[in-house]
Amino acid sequence: MKFIIAIIASLLATGAASRPACAKEIAVSEKLTISPITEDVFVHRSGSDNGIVIFSNGEALIVSTPADDSETSALISWVEEKKGANLVGYVVDRWHPDAMGGLPAVHRAGVRSYAHNRTRMIAREKSLTVPNVGFDGQMEIDVGSKTILLDHLGENHTRDGIVVWVADDLVLFGGNGIRNNGGWFGNIGDANLGAWSRTIEAVNARYGVAKHVVPGHGAPGGTELLNYTINLYSPFSTVPQRAVAGEAGTCLTQTGIVVEEASSDEEHDGVRRLQTATLFVRDAYKALRIRSIDIEIDVLQNRIYSAIGTLQIFDIEGNLCRQRVSLSYSGLFVSHVDDAVGLAIVLKEATPLERFSN
Repeated sequence: MKFIIAIIASLLATGAASRPACAKEIAVSEKLTISPITEDVFVHRSGSDNGIVIFSNGEALIVSTPADDSETSALISWVEEKKGANLVGYVVDRWHPDAMGGLPAVHRAGVRSYAHNRTRMIAREKSLTVPNVGFDGQMEIDVGSKTILLDHLGENHTRDGIVVWVADDLVLFGGNGIRNNGGWFGNIGDANLGAWSRTIEAVNARYGVAKHVVPGHGAPGGTELLNYTINLYSPFSTVPQRAVAGEAGTCLTQTGIVVEEASSDEEHDGVRRLQTATLFVRDAYKALRIRSIDIEIDVLQNRIYSAIGTLQIFDIEGNLCRQRVSLSYSGLFVSHVDDAVGLAIVLKEATPLERFSN
């Protein structure tokens, strides 16, 4: 059990350990810290989750919420009370909890929230709090004398993820579409792996003059983070989705965790260990098939860990089961976050098993 807990902590804190110490870092709460990257732009961090705060002429804009209401309220209080700024808006950069989990606190504070219309649509579909104002393509928000640009250039970590450009400070907030330098392959539970690299190429083409690039997790850097992300996902750019008729019955009817085959299946201290096994896992939106010589399941938490193996991800679309990707991995962690998010699928490294030319 201790082994699994250590792995989980490592996976969920990916990038946090690489964060450089900052002499100017301000502790707002036990979990929340804030540090400047320019005179007017600050990075807020809750655990390993990043966002930014932009100040100009007595006004402020926050991008990305901490994962819960209490930390989000603490951040808003710091901006309004400690900095004495008028908070003109709050930008949600994607629908995941580490970007909009604190949105109820934002609305209770009477702050207007902004997000891409895809984010608002997904929030409605999943019965989440819906951001107030939506946009397609791009949107500008004035903060004091600065004009902040919100931009959706394509799918990546999620379908709706945007970047935020602070031109006066040459700061680009990339959210989870940008990986920290040397970071893991990451959570691909809702990712479009085929589009990810091309989307960040478009980001680089438009905002390659950035001096500061802030990823959703881990240490900020420069445009080397864009290049790292492009190279990380480029092997998947020619692997299209495809319908898999033969898998449809299992994909649409199985639920939870199902052991399809295993040469050995033993449980000790709440950890179920499978050897030479095939495991099928499903939530309401997607299904996984894991094949590995060694799979560990935390029985109480329904968490899965495997050091090496192959993975298929299927998207469930009505009565159709569509294979999103087939890959080999090292370091796989799967957990059920909640009913809205479903399965988080975190990988250390991945290589596509099926390649097609466009």
